[in-house]
Amino acid sequence: MRNLRSLFLFSLFICVLPLHGADSAKLPFGDREELVYNVHWSFISVGEAVLGLERISTSSWRVYSTANSYPFFNSFYKVRDIIESVWDLDAQRSLRFEKHLREGKKNREELIVIDTAANMAVSKGDKWDVTPFALDVLSALHFIRMKPLTVGKKIVMDVYTNKKLWPLEVEVIKKQKIKVGGKKYNTILVEPKMREEGIFSAKGRIWVWLTDDKKRIPVRMSSKVLIGSVSVDLIEIRK
Repeated sequence: MRNLRSLFLFSLFICVLPLHGADSAKLPFGDREELVYNVHWSFISVGEAVLGLERISTSSWRVYSTANSYPFFNSFYKVRDIIESVWDLDAQRSLRFEKHLREGKKNREELIVIDTAANMAVSKGDKWDVTPFALDVLSALHFIRMKPLTVGKKIVMDVYTNKKLWPLEVEVIKKQKIKVGGKKYNTILVEPKMREEGIFSAKGRIWVWLTDDKKRIPVRMSSKVLIGSVSVDLIEIRK
């Protein structure tokens, strides 16, 4: 069951240039975007994941993700997960990150709030240093979408998680044409690496295929697990 738990954590991941006064017309996403994915383990569909974001002020965005196991799979390992964060594009940093995880018999709650004046992350009385441009793991994905992606190059950013600050390195591997849900896409394959457990983990390789256009939509995410592999494929775009 540990691998299945990792599957859903991965699906919630399923990214520092000045962005003052960010205009939707110049961003790869509009004022609201919701991406819906089918999560499958090898050839078995086990759940649905949603990755979304919406503008909540001139510079701030609510970034969120959910994961729900399908009814037939609930008796084996029921998943009902919600992750949310607040991302300030003008300040170029994440302001808040929270988890509400219901996975099998385990529940987990987490809330991290950033004290921007002190550059400190605060969670249940614990505090740790963060940099002025630190992101949460959820906002980091969308930050990657905003960056120029050149094959052979790497993007490095600061990400806070698990009461620590970690460097997240994203390697741009290659351009590739793939088929997802009956549609063909020209994509850019990237591999995020971070020395910590969680959505981006150095303990197991993860690959993300972004459309090779201005929108940089993640159409597929994939990872090897102990038995078989996990893939998260785009099935719908809601606006």
